[in-house]
Amino acid sequence: MTVDGGIALTPDFIAHRLAALADAQSRENVRFRRLYGDAHWQRVRKGFTLANDPAASLDGAAGSTPAAG
Repeated sequence: MTVDGGIALTPDFIAHRLAALADAQSRENVRFRRLYGDAHWQRVRKGFTLANDPAASLDGAAGSTPAAG
């Protein structure tokens, strides 16, 4: 996105995208989900959520890897 589209992932941009993606039934999201599928829409939402709070990825990863020992 930042390379191909030349869009900077600023906190303001991320917040606007998260707000726009929040309503699953909005016209924009219904069209997106119809074109690209619900799973991709969810991955996009997760990507913006992680961009907004990178520490959130650590929360999910902590429970997915068994402790060595």
